[in-house]
Amino acid sequence: SFIGSIVDKVGDTRSDMIQPEPPQIYGTGGFFEVQRLGGLVQGGLYGKWETDKLDINDFGYLEAPDEIAAGGWTQYEWIPKPDNSLFRKGDIELSFRDSWFYSGAQGPRGTDGKPIWEYDTGHIQSSEVNLETSLMSKAYWDMWGGIGGQAEGSSKYETRGTPENPGPLVTEPVHVWMWAGVQSDYRRPLKLSVNFSRWFSEAEGQGYELTLTGRWNATKTQSYTANLKYDVDFNSETHLNNYFNPESPIGRKSYLFAKLHRETLNLVLRGNLLFTRDLSLQLYFQPYMTTGDYHTPVELANPDSYDFQPIEGVPDFEYGDENNSDFRYASVNTNVVLRYEYNAGNTFYFVWKQA
Repeated sequence: SFIGSIVDKVGDTRSDMIQPEPPQIYGTGGFFEVQRLGGLVQGGLYGKWETDKLDINDFGYLEAPDEIAAGGWTQYEWIPKPDNSLFRKGDIELSFRDSWFYSGAQGPRGTDGKPIWEYDTGHIQSSEVNLETSLMSKAYWDMWGGIGGQAEGSSKYETRGTPENPGPLVTEPVHVWMWAGVQSDYRRPLKLSVNFSRWFSEAEGQGYELTLTGRWNATKTQSYTANLKYDVDFNSETHLNNYFNPESPIGRKSYLFAKLHRETLNLVLRGNLLFTRDLSLQLYFQPYMTTGDYHTPVELANPDSYDFQPIEGVPDFEYGDENNSDFRYASVNTNVVLRYEYNAGNTFYFVWKQA
């Protein structure tokens, strides 16, 4: 497949125009994939690109451009013999993905006329690999688990740069993650599942997430679902703010980071009731709470690195100001949708929403 976009108007430089329009700018993107989907051993390879000028929103969805990526996967499906008393089937899958920046960038020039920082086209962005497996028991219970990791990479978003005014890269440290879960018999009126994940980083960051899900088909016309998610993150260095600093060796800006302890609790309840083929009711209820505490602020010492130093001489910042970025947020969202099809092809919706 191939996609492309013109992200600016076609230029018109006629002399009778008061303000000529800028010349056209083209952005392109594409995706190619080869797969083998039959048999016990399956797999695929893919590649894609998105130029930095691609306006992907022209196609109705949001995705960050400026990337070249390639990856692949292979899966082995296990079908045990009929006399196996424990499992019905299983599989194991190995996948990988590498990505690079499509275009380069550079910062302001120093007194010697050279860019203070820069990176070239093809600079590594990320490289990760995952190994996962799943099993289905004779009683139709599903179990799964896996482990994955990401090698050292780079992020151009951590310093909150923009396409017009990019910031320096920040090195992403090595990450390792793992997960495991179990789900009860999907054929039963009541289905329950639990999933737990854990992650660690080379920079002493860590976190975990616990998800509990339940679905109850009370009758043929009533069903209810509940999803509870609780996650805790101890992020090592998280972006705090950028400050103008004429003494900074990184383009007259100081890029400040801090450790972040974040906790989030999210509950989603849904209900679907079908009174008649023409009349139904949908219910949605979501309490949400999150907190975040910043501490131990530091300053990025070198571009395209994970080197940090104590904050000294940054105008408009004093130790303790990082607490101004702490957050406490709670909300409750409620939606009720009543649908009534009073005539074939003619439907009335009554919607009530409260947040």
